[in-house]
Amino acid sequence: MSDSAINPFQLQWVFADVTSPQDNPAPPTNPYLEWAFAESLSHSVQELPDTWEDVGALPNDLRGMVVYKPSFMQQLFGISSGGFATVYGGQLTVGERIMKVVIKCMHRSSDDVDIILDQNRKRFAREIRVARKLIHPNIVRFYGICSGIRITMGEDDPALIFEYCEGHSITDYLKKNPETSRLPLIINVAAGLSYMHANGIIHGDLKPNNVFIKIFGDNIRAVLGDFGSARILDVDMPSVVRAGHARYDAPEIAFSEDDAVLTKESDVFAFSLTALAIVTGRELLQDEDTEGLHERIATHGERPLRSDFGSSEMSDKLWETLEKCWNQEPSKRLEISQVLSELRGLATV
Repeated sequence: MSDSAINPFQLQWVFADVTSPQDNPAPPTNPYLEWAFAESLSHSVQELPDTWEDVGALPNDLRGMVVYKPSFMQQLFGISSGGFATVYGGQLTVGERIMKVVIKCMHRSSDDVDIILDQNRKRFAREIRVARKLIHPNIVRFYGICSGIRITMGEDDPALIFEYCEGHSITDYLKKNPETSRLPLIINVAAGLSYMHANGIIHGDLKPNNVFIKIFGDNIRAVLGDFGSARILDVDMPSVVRAGHARYDAPEIAFSEDDAVLTKESDVFAFSLTALAIVTGRELLQDEDTEGLHERIATHGERPLRSDFGSSEMSDKLWETLEKCWNQEPSKRLEISQVLSELRGLATV
């Protein structure tokens, strides 16, 4: 479709420069926000996935458009807490349209030292910078930031506003719906990760808890979320202490707190174990001895045994694909685009 054929009232879905700073100022508390919004982005309505609502132009800061809904927390949204943020439920109002959203608030406490607060602000800024760039049906949608939401002590720092995923995490969804076909879901995960890699972005913290389920009538779709550890390869990003997970860390990054060690190859390793958990309902090395997990994966090369991970969907071909992803040598792992191609081939058999 040519530009002239586009409805001019539906052309732009943007985050930057919609309102002037005087009309909708970003809070000055996070010194990294200017960097987070430094890249001017504009996406035509044609680029939006068919499952995304066209909400028109949105300002950077959704102040006054988002409402925290505590009464919905248990019934509709639940609540979850990660290493540096807590997630709440709310509503985003755009014109006459009201949408359920996730409000991601930075952890704050009276005991926080400056270095912890600085790290958390860097992570939020990194997540904003990355999430703004991602437009894909297998990526959770980012609407913008919202200042002035008074839920936690971090009220001076803006919250991040994401679309609400009705199925919650893929782990929770599959526990409640054990008959769900798993191969389409790991294809979704591979497609989202392939899109990120094609755009020079490393996820950096891929695991089942960072994969969510969107529900569309009788259909579901897996989407990737949580980009606080993500890296854009050609951008100088604020440095943070890496917050990985022993069970999904590739051997070459297992003992490092430097986020610069993250690579596309380490993402592929994490994908293989994430896919294994999704397909079989079991995770590698079921214990909480973090140091021991790193040691056995990185130093002793411990990997899953086929006999321990039985599943009606775990075919020989699928197992072979996963084995090529968790090779000890990073250069010998498949690229995620190759993984996606192999998985799609399995789906047609």
